[in-house]
Amino acid sequence: MAIVECECCKKQFRVKPKRVRRGVKYCSMDCRRVHQYTGRFVRSDGYVAVRVGSDYQLEHRVIMESHIGRRLESSEHVHHRNGVKHDNRLENLEILSVADHSRKHAPSKQPSRWVQCKCLQCGKDFQRLACVIRSHPHTFCNRACYVAGSGKLPGKGRKATS
Repeated sequence: MAIVECECCKKQFRVKPKRVRRGVKYCSMDCRRVHQYTGRFVRSDGYVAVRVGSDYQLEHRVIMESHIGRRLESSEHVHHRNGVKHDNRLENLEILSVADHSRKHAPSKQPSRWVQCKCLQCGKDFQRLACVIRSHPHTFCNRACYVAGSGKLPGKGRKATS
């Protein structure tokens, strides 16, 4: 058994050598909580949460609320200008509407997955997924048009009998 000094209460305690190699520092969970708990932690999604009263809130929202002097509406988002989720300096934060925040993170430069098509049978305009059009270039707006128009396609339909 090895003897280790608790970093919190400075009491000496005995542990197995394996625990010393793993870096045991505290004699009990109470000492660990007292010494390590700061009321602030980084969540698994990268945002910092802080204790406010008895619950936790996102630090960037707490900072922005104290800056503007009121509670944020649910329709207001706080955006990190440099994209670093744990950088909660006031100059890095800005309030955006939900729509504006979505536009910042998902710009419309990305091509739409939906394309405009014209039915080969009735001529009606409709939308279809681009990946479907690539695999089935002859498009119809519904099953009835497909059945009625499939015989008119070049190389399709029934074979002519003589």
